[in-house]
Amino acid sequence: MHGHRNLKLANAQQAREIFQFKTLKQLLHKTTAAIWFNKTCRAKQLTPTYISIKINGNNRRDMNTIRAHTHFRLTQEIKFLHTKKAKLNEQLYKKHLECAALFPNCWQTIMDIITENLQWEMDNHYRKLNEKLERLQAQHKASMPRPKEQQTTSFPRTINLTDIHFTDEEQKLLDLGLQYSMEKPAKATCDNWSSRWNAP
Repeated sequence: MHGHRNLKLANAQQAREIFQFKTLKQLLHKTTAAIWFNKTCRAKQLTPTYISIKINGNNRRDMNTIRAHTHFRLTQEIKFLHTKKAKLNEQLYKKHLECAALFPNCWQTIMDIITENLQWEMDNHYRKLNEKLERLQAQHKASMPRPKEQQTTSFPRTINLTDIHFTDEEQKLLDLGLQYSMEKPAKATCDNWSSRWNAP
């Protein structure tokens, strides 16, 4: 395979120790990739396929419930993966010490070969995760309710049927309506007018 280097070992015990170390390291890398994937989904508000939520209804309250449950489920998954990563790190450290004691002279070469092989595998794994993210984003965009295009024609509030041309300020004032077009008279003036009309 491309990028792979093989190492021939003397007995099955040596092969088993190295295989266990490689498996632990591979699990650690995949767990780290899963943490990255879930954090990206949470940041972009995407729902991974392993989260299945079914709610009757399609109103805003239902959508908020689904969003809150997805966020909670992703947070719980990330916490679980961090716990798993800590345990794998501890197991990998112990296995590393065992293998270093078993192969004192060539352990660094063996580790380089394992790292090189795992790097190639993880490149493929991350490429698949990126493709999965792109599919989820496409599904998310397709499922989003599209706003209805409101094609309302706005008519001007005032129509000038005279030959008088108004300035922009006058037109804006007229557009505000009748209650803004005239200054309200002072109270004393109103009293004067009412006294004139009521006089005998």
